[in-house]
Amino acid sequence: MTQSEQSLDALRSETQELHRNIVALGGDSKANFKAELEKLQTKAVKLGGTLKLRAESEQGAIKAKLHEAGTKLEATRSKVDGSVHDSVEAAEVKLLDAMTSATRSLSEAVASKRTDAPVSDTSTKKV
Repeated sequence: MTQSEQSLDALRSETQELHRNIVALGGDSKANFKAELEKLQTKAVKLGGTLKLRAESEQGAIKAKLHEAGTKLEATRSKVDGSVHDSVEAAEVKLLDAMTSATRSLSEAVASKRTDAPVSDTSTKKV
């Protein structure tokens, strides 16, 4: 595995870990939920910026998928903030949807990098 592939794989692992943390958030009390949600949103936005920076060193479909994943992660704050006022469950669902979509885009970029295969368009489909 090349250094570039290792770097992408590490970013994918970080994204997947963040996704697992969001899933685990569902068991928290409502008081703890908002504090944890804020931490996870901050991590998602930071990771999104990292992915977009990393995208600049790639080309073609890989660059597009990394940028797409980064944009989705950076947008989690605005998507989730409005939902928190409705319910914590709605906020968690929106955050999970964004994370799932971003993780899929990043996984496709990693797979494409490893195989030099074209990237599919499945990341834009709703889960």
